[in-house]
Amino acid sequence: MSEFASATEPVAAETTVDIKPSDPRAYEHEPLSPKSHELLPQFRALLTEEMNKSLTDGDCERFLIARNCNLEKAHTMIEKYYNWYNSPFSTWKIANPALRPRDLDRQCPDDKEVHMARILQYSYTGCDRDGHPIYWEKSGQIAANFGTFRKHFTDDEIIARHIHMLEMNRLRCENSSCRLGKPIYKKILVMDLASIPVFPDWHLYRTMQKFEEIDQNYYPETLKTMILINAPVYFTAIWAVVKPWMDPVTLTKVYICGSDFLPTLRLHMDDDVIPAEYGGTKENFPWTWPECFQE
Repeated sequence: MSEFASATEPVAAETTVDIKPSDPRAYEHEPLSPKSHELLPQFRALLTEEMNKSLTDGDCERFLIARNCNLEKAHTMIEKYYNWYNSPFSTWKIANPALRPRDLDRQCPDDKEVHMARILQYSYTGCDRDGHPIYWEKSGQIAANFGTFRKHFTDDEIIARHIHMLEMNRLRCENSSCRLGKPIYKKILVMDLASIPVFPDWHLYRTMQKFEEIDQNYYPETLKTMILINAPVYFTAIWAVVKPWMDPVTLTKVYICGSDFLPTLRLHMDDDVIPAEYGGTKENFPWTWPECFQE
């Protein structure tokens, strides 16, 4: 018997992907909210010259909105983000601690994709009707195999993998923006909870909390919708543990569905981007890397 409860065959896979860099200034900025747009000149006046060159108006507005347009709080938040984003991982237990978070949009933090492919199916495939990229993940698989996962990945590598996912989707948003000629800042997450155990590994809870801290502190206002599908009845107990960590605004964007999830998916996307196994029309859905990177 395999050591993986929901294993797929290991695949030979690349850890980088050839994506053309996008210039987020190639399209005209649209205000994210009237208030944040009004405060934008004052907010930029608080930033260093280096930060002003690096950050787009959309970046600035996202942090303003995350702090309810409080200039001082938003300034503190974006400074912390900028320092973190441009600093090496240094003491992290990853293959190349000289990497910075900003480097993870095109480079995976490790060379262990063969192990990842055996434990977790995921895919950067498709966009919703408005051009927001969709990230698909069979999260229940990794929850069921988290003990085995930690045999192959350090805790820091797991966190770095999550940052890699966020950066890949940020880059996809930039590509969508340039392709469509309008700003796209947010992604859709579809997480399949089939196989999630009744009592998940406590290390998984701790890791999920770290994920949420990174999402809230460094990637605010980048989630359009999170759709949890195939949630078992007992997921209500798991959700009761996770929910307090999440930002109240984020919680309003979460759909929790059982097996009747197709109508919810169709609220946001067309059948031709939904995997056939989920009731859509996309056959041969690419769950393996690097084929899974498809717009």
